[in-house]
Amino acid sequence: MPQTKLEYLAEQVPPTEQRAFREQLANSRRKRDEVLLTLWDLVVGGAAPEDEALYQLLYPGKSYSPKQVRNLRSALTLRLNEYLTYRE
Repeated sequence: MPQTKLEYLAEQVPPTEQRAFREQLANSRRKRDEVLLTLWDLVVGGAAPEDEALYQLLYPGKSYSPKQVRNLRSALTLRLNEYLTYRE
């Protein structure tokens, strides 16, 4: 599978910044941020499965929605961009 923008950005971020971004997501009380944190851990760990398997990990027992996976990837990319912009 070709590399996504999210995976590319995650590779470019230094490990200290990766941990700080992860900590920011972990400290949030929003349910969406919990899902984004799980997605971040999978992407940074290099073990991000195909979209359908990813959806089952994030939302066990629910029927697959490709739009939801795209939205999650997009939201995490946006959050990472905002985080990096703010840090600069």
